[in-house]
Amino acid sequence: MLYTDGLTEDHGSLGAQLEEDGAQHALAVATDDAEQLADGLLAASRRHTGRRGDDLAVVVIGVR
Repeated sequence: MLYTDGLTEDHGSLGAQLEEDGAQHALAVATDDAEQLADGLLAASRRHTGRRGDDLAVVVIGVR
């Protein structure tokens, strides 16, 4: 899994960043499915910021 700093460093409505802890929490509640992991990280970012980030990319590669 790779993601840009737009995930962890984008500011929410109160000025706080999601940071690594927020990303780790989103991953802890996700499944092992690559698409669901990516969707979970993007959803966590949207919940935190209230919008879609303009500098955000997530890549998750699943191996079977």
